[in-house]
Amino acid sequence: GLASVSGPPGGGALIELTWWGAIFWANLPLIAATVALTLHSVDESRDPDAFRGIDWGGILLSAIGLGGPVYALIEQPDRGWGDPLVWAPLLVGIACFALFVLREARARHPMMDLGLFRIRNFAIANLTTLSAYAGLIGGLFFVGLFLQQVSGYSPLEAGLATTPISLLLFVLSPRFGKIASGTGPRLPMCKGEVSPCYESRSDELGCRNPEFHEVPLERPSFRVFAQIN
Repeated sequence: GLASVSGPPGGGALIELTWWGAIFWANLPLIAATVALTLHSVDESRDPDAFRGIDWGGILLSAIGLGGPVYALIEQPDRGWGDPLVWAPLLVGIACFALFVLREARARHPMMDLGLFRIRNFAIANLTTLSAYAGLIGGLFFVGLFLQQVSGYSPLEAGLATTPISLLLFVLSPRFGKIASGTGPRLPMCKGEVSPCYESRSDELGCRNPEFHEVPLERPSFRVFAQIN
């Protein structure tokens, strides 16, 4: 939505004006506004049969299981794998994530019902979504690094350079959602995974074959990533 469009340039502006940690603090007013809007505009609803407790153990284990490896990967370039501040959070995080899976499998009211992943359509849809967005977000992460460290872009300029991709997602996602509601999810999800591979291969062949030098230059993907190649 709007967050994906405003996030890259907004994050770049925050880094230029303040420091990179301000990105996390910027979420606080957004959360406060969302809570206030929800309390004001959303009608209260209750499920009398719902479990009233909270899986605090699952929340704690999942937070450590994700935060530990992330912290280790952030510190590793400066400290190296032999530093205890790197390998200790990494091992603790992996152990906590394994304990999280075991707990959720045995808990009566888990935070994440692992039984849902026994449903084939649910499991495949989530795996496909994970792979697609891991490639998209991971690719944009390295593009941002390249633009700043190699091409000399400022953080704001790097964020603005990737904004067209977010705009396309913002504009086209609702339309493809309507298409998926009519055809079912299998066709658009499978075609969406295969098309980028064909596009990349076509661009590569166009770069190497003089006979096709005019075709890939007209492709939006080639224009965005041409300098990286």
